[in-house]
Amino acid sequence: MGPTLSYEWTLDGNPAGTSQTLTIPSLSVGQHSLSLKITNAPQNAASCDRTITVTLDVTTALSAPKGEEVVFMQEGKRRFTVTVQQEGAYEAVLLDLSGRELRRYPIQGYVPLTFEPDLSGGLYLLRVQGQGLTYTKRLLLEP
Repeated sequence: MGPTLSYEWTLDGNPAGTSQTLTIPSLSVGQHSLSLKITNAPQNAASCDRTITVTLDVTTALSAPKGEEVVFMQEGKRRFTVTVQQEGAYEAVLLDLSGRELRRYPIQGYVPLTFEPDLSGGLYLLRVQGQGLTYTKRLLLEP
């Protein structure tokens, strides 16, 4: 019987997989460390382990498909994350239904902004604007 190989992938020091191949669906801009440790454990033989580490330097990202310039996720009753899928500086503005500004958050393209507004329950608007982009989303804050 041949050797039994095991694979241990880590990305930025965190476990990322144990199969022969690894798919990384997305990476933020910046440097990342990717390591693969292959352990060769044949029966009744000395093992030959090898670890390979590479640095991934992500300097750009692909454009989002048309209509997906802003990705919005609700993470629970009162926690939200918004990401602008293009370069530049933007502002996320939280408004009441009369259009009155309640909160303002600076946001950079490709950098997720997570926020938990300390407002009473109700319906609000989130407007992301800048670089020629205007995106508006209704937010329901549960009590």
